[in-house]
Amino acid sequence: MRRARPRRLRRQRRGRGPQWNARGPKALGGSPIVITLNVEDPDAVAARAVEAGAKIIYPIDDQFYGRREGRIEDPFGHQWILSAVIEDVSVEEMQVRMARWWDEKGPSGA
Repeated sequence: MRRARPRRLRRQRRGRGPQWNARGPKALGGSPIVITLNVEDPDAVAARAVEAGAKIIYPIDDQFYGRREGRIEDPFGHQWILSAVIEDVSVEEMQVRMARWWDEKGPSGA
């Protein structure tokens, strides 16, 4: 049987802990912090997060530096990079790929 969390803890997680001066990203207008979470299957984790109310910031995709990753924002305003290593890339190969990526997408990364 799963035990319920104390009410005070649940309130703090939502960014509503004024007695502790604890405010979530939404109360502060955003957060300068992005948490990287290394997972086995970022696509599956992102899908579960979206089902739970997260929104996609950058879709999960293969990156030139050998990772499959993307960014989500949870309902509380915290941003997460969901990432998995898909290949080891040498520095030289990464530089070639980065130049190709820059030529294709430009400074906006779009």
